[in-house]
Amino acid sequence: PASSFGYGTSLGCHTNANCPGDDEWEAAKRGICRIMMVLEEGTGYCSGSLVNNTAEDETPYILSASHCQMNFTPLHDLWRFDFEYEASGCNDPTQEPSSNSLLGCVQRAERFESDFLLLEITAPLPLSYNLYFNGWDRSGDAPASGNLYHHPSGDIKKRSVYTQPSVVQNTGIDWTDSNGDIVTTPANHHFRVNYSEGTFEVGSSGSPLFGPDRRIHGQLHGGSGGCSGTITTYYGRLSRSWADGNTPGSRLSDWLDPLGLGVETLDGKEQQQQGAFSISGQVTNELGTPIVNAKVHLSGPVTDSVITGSDGQYTFNDIPLGNTVGLRVEKTDAATAGVSLADQILIAKHSLAIDTLDSVYKMLAADVNDSGSISVLDRIQIQKIILGVNLHFDGQPAWRFLPASWPLGDDPFANHPLPEVFLLDDITGDLSGFDFIGVKLGDVNLNSPTDN
Repeated sequence: PASSFGYGTSLGCHTNANCPGDDEWEAAKRGICRIMMVLEEGTGYCSGSLVNNTAEDETPYILSASHCQMNFTPLHDLWRFDFEYEASGCNDPTQEPSSNSLLGCVQRAERFESDFLLLEITAPLPLSYNLYFNGWDRSGDAPASGNLYHHPSGDIKKRSVYTQPSVVQNTGIDWTDSNGDIVTTPANHHFRVNYSEGTFEVGSSGSPLFGPDRRIHGQLHGGSGGCSGTITTYYGRLSRSWADGNTPGSRLSDWLDPLGLGVETLDGKEQQQQGAFSISGQVTNELGTPIVNAKVHLSGPVTDSVITGSDGQYTFNDIPLGNTVGLRVEKTDAATAGVSLADQILIAKHSLAIDTLDSVYKMLAADVNDSGSISVLDRIQIQKIILGVNLHFDGQPAWRFLPASWPLGDDPFANHPLPEVFLLDDITGDLSGFDFIGVKLGDVNLNSPTDN
């Protein structure tokens, strides 16, 4: 590991990942990440890719190289995965770009013979990252050509290309490990690839070998790099990583084919960013009686409103996944609806501690001036409504609505004021049963009609 790697430290003969000529690789590139490894012995960089599995459940598996952590003591909970750490175009940026980063992982499988390491990111993957889970080919066939994306020297994402067919390396390969010792990988465990564009460096290790099908066939082990002469590299074969190991911790099959389908190839998968979800629920009073003609407003990436029918139900469809949305409910009844001298008496008894209102929703109904308490000022406003002196509560609507799941506790005024719009963050699927409870101001004996 080294601490002198990072932004701007790679060789000048690299091509940036977003140079012209690779439009069909846009999805595959979004699965590539820089891995910042934290080890007891120091820090270092490797590269890797998100990989799809036959369940297509978006388990965040990262395929990289075993030798990245060989002879070191990894602190996996501190490893960082940097996606979209790249120049926006072909030229080097004038300042370091940002990245979409995730922290922490656990090791799932590893085997040095084909030099693979499979990790699982433990942090949730925000839908806003728009990631891609690359597909794979475990047939063992040598890919004929492809683009390669990696983070040499821990720098921004670069592109290499090979146009001559790769071949299976039919002899063993000697490597010098981090301790300076010679270790040998067996014959037929690697592809040999000669680059026609670009090169690689320390930090590129673990980056995927893509074939023309844009599926992963293996991951980078090493070779002879530099900026001149023939650039020869060796990639551990996915076909040998698949089931050569004797345990789940030494092979890929258990993790990338959890359904046991036995398929040799699997396409990539978009993060569930392009889908949509629905929100539905019911608007009632605290007794569960449906409230008719309540207007439910949706805000966010989609703006819409619906009016509840006789069942008090509402539904919004086709809302883009991963976004924050807001919900608000209103009802434009007259302030006089359901308000009478009987309510005045109940509120007065509550204020005098003679007979406490028996629900937090009734307490909210009694606070008609929205002061966060029940006082004589509320009773004065209610009296003016009863006598017809005022037609509206001062600055307040006739109804208030809040989610049925809203944590009011025993004191409905503890978090005063209540929001008017209720936000839902980063939704990943349909949301049903998001119910609202309506409170008619001034009506503490629940006499307000709910069906008009």
